[in-house]
Amino acid sequence: MAGTGQVCAGAPPYGRFLYEGKGMVDEITGSPWARKGAKKVLVGEFGGQTRAKENLTFSNKSATPHWFETAKKRHGKSWISGVKKRAGGK
Repeated sequence: MAGTGQVCAGAPPYGRFLYEGKGMVDEITGSPWARKGAKKVLVGEFGGQTRAKENLTFSNKSATPHWFETAKKRHGKSWISGVKKRAGGK
């Protein structure tokens, strides 16, 4: 969020489903493109027919659900090193 010093990769409540990699649809139409003001539900909880996928796929090959765990695996050692350096550790 610009100017706040905070990062919001996916605003709640839908950010949670982006993080988990789960698709959501309009609770009445079953479309991923919801009507204005419509409530969205998980694809797996939708009672009607929909062509939406339960698990999201990403066009960007670097994008992944559970991005914190992925980033931690890739960059964890350098993060720890940087924190120790700034905190006066070795």
